[in-house]
Amino acid sequence: MASITALPSDIIIDNIIPLLSVKEFLNLCATCKAFLSFADDEVYWRKLTKITFRLPAQPLREKGWRELYKNLHRATLYTWGSNEKGRLGHRHDCRIVHSPLEVDLPTNQVAVDVVMGGWSTTVLTAFGSLYTWGSLSGFSRPHLPDSTSDGRATKLEFPAAHTSTNIVEVSSGRSHVLGLSEEGRIWSWTREDLPGTFIKFIHVDTRTYGSTFYGTRRARGTVERVAAGWNHSAALVNGVGIVVWFPSSEGTVDEEGVLVDGELVPGTCYIEGTPKPSTISDEDWNYSKEVGEVICIMAGDSYLVFLTKPGKVYAVWAQPNMVAGTRPVQLYHFSAPAGEKPMTYISGSFCKFAVFNSDGLVYIGTKDQVQEILDASVERPSPELEEIQSKPTVIPRLQKCGIVAIAFGDYHSLALTAEGKVLSWGTEPEMCGCLGHGPVEIARRKGVKFTAYGQLDEPTEVKFDRLETSKSQKPKDNQYFIFYISAAGWHSGALALAPSRDWRDSTRLERLNAVDSATPIEFLPRRELFGHTPGPTQPHQPHLPCHLRPIAPGRIGRPGAPPGEMGHGRRVRPGEESTVQRGHAIPDIISSNPTPFISHGPVRPAPGAFPNPTPMVGVTLVMGEEDIQREEEKQEGSENQGNGGQEQDGNAQNSGSGGRTDAWFSAS
Repeated sequence: MASITALPSDIIIDNIIPLLSVKEFLNLCATCKAFLSFADDEVYWRKLTKITFRLPAQPLREKGWRELYKNLHRATLYTWGSNEKGRLGHRHDCRIVHSPLEVDLPTNQVAVDVVMGGWSTTVLTAFGSLYTWGSLSGFSRPHLPDSTSDGRATKLEFPAAHTSTNIVEVSSGRSHVLGLSEEGRIWSWTREDLPGTFIKFIHVDTRTYGSTFYGTRRARGTVERVAAGWNHSAALVNGVGIVVWFPSSEGTVDEEGVLVDGELVPGTCYIEGTPKPSTISDEDWNYSKEVGEVICIMAGDSYLVFLTKPGKVYAVWAQPNMVAGTRPVQLYHFSAPAGEKPMTYISGSFCKFAVFNSDGLVYIGTKDQVQEILDASVERPSPELEEIQSKPTVIPRLQKCGIVAIAFGDYHSLALTAEGKVLSWGTEPEMCGCLGHGPVEIARRKGVKFTAYGQLDEPTEVKFDRLETSKSQKPKDNQYFIFYISAAGWHSGALALAPSRDWRDSTRLERLNAVDSATPIEFLPRRELFGHTPGPTQPHQPHLPCHLRPIAPGRIGRPGAPPGEMGHGRRVRPGEESTVQRGHAIPDIISSNPTPFISHGPVRPAPGAFPNPTPMVGVTLVMGEEDIQREEEKQEGSENQGNGGQEQDGNAQNSGSGGRTDAWFSAS
């Protein structure tokens, strides 16, 4: 009898493995050595990761999908740069963030994509929801509650009839956000306080995802990609082409959404292996075959760049009444040279874009180059354009090093490597910190080679864990792996698989003690300073001034004390380090709040609230079993003495900390 192991591997991978759950798949791999090799199959884990977490496409990432699937549940958002209008997800009193700082995500949400606009940061979660910080339009609305003043996110809502909609792809322009739902519908938001708008085209027929496919391809008329530009929007419609529309065209409203008069980019309708539609002329179809099948689009400031399957790069003006009547122009020098693999991905925003392939070739172009080429195409025929076109920028540091994504702000750039590292270069306007290396003086001491004050020409790695650990303790889960980057304006962001929470908690004090004394407090990650911070669903808490703010809240207080008088958190475990703050007890202005207090930022206290405060002094304690037992005995003795030596009833409840070791000590 023939064994299942005798089947060709492609049949097992393509026809059997996709039908198995994760548990069944791993059990199959454990049955014999022949199936053990399938456990690291990147195609399986890539597909499973995308389905489970709704992870957007990452065409250039070829390895590491199993680890990404395993650890994506602990994805963490980091932002840095200008925090104007709360766009970074940090408090408004934190005006500039010089290095990556963790943002508190909404409760029970896993971020899988991050995009940035002119004044906002938006994340896509594994549940298909969108949350944003800052202002989409850039205008303040005093009559609305300021949800971003303390770093809380605002959920982008849908109309009442579409509350169950889930987003699978998101793109952000300067002042609007586009989302593509899992049904294939396009949604647009221009204000964070209003529901999204369903976009429908007047002259382009689109359809939701159905069961009709060209092989494994979705049906003709389904939306494959969306791209939000600085002044326009674009969508790649399967078998139809690239449709461009502008804000001024949004005005006709029906019972379902907004009807827009989209303009179709000529020559973008071709699909390999499909017959010519009857609605397309032979001339247009032949020209579309010459251009090639469009696989990726990028919307910038008044221009659109797209990439085709043969590796050709084309550009077209994205201005009203200039799209449909003009054929796109090929950017000859942005194609891969002979002997290299074709270009496979394009990304960018505003005035810059980048094209790269799976071998690590990276070309960078600008809006000025596109404008020069498009203007020249009006006067010269296509064969002569190749000779006069300017060549792309080639940065040696980015070549052949596994670049999988590039993001651009106004004056700075980010690059992401396959190993999960982030490189940055460019200029920091007004020293806003968008490069992520810290204040210039500190960055220079750490080896960052700024050529001028705030300018960095050489791409340099951004350190997400700036507090080095001792060589004696380096577990496997202490590395930061970044899998998405974004940039816009004067700010930057990234999604990272941060070290496990247990490792970060156990080494927090060791790392804090190793920090250079010249490092300012705001240069350190929030969690390294304050431990866990409250999520957006928790009620807003009052804040302590700097001299009373605990560095690591660890249930340090006295038994029976009101909640406002202690730093609430988990109990100090035997053999674990903790930090005790010495200073005055917290006044009664917050002790009436029954919610456990967690501080994460300084504010100006009311006059007279803290008379003659004693400076706080942090000390490190190591509490073992004997230390905890002695502390409990001291507490029992003090309680008995306070009650006149009488024993308390065994059924009586402790009014405060439940017998745990809590105390605020005055500085001696």
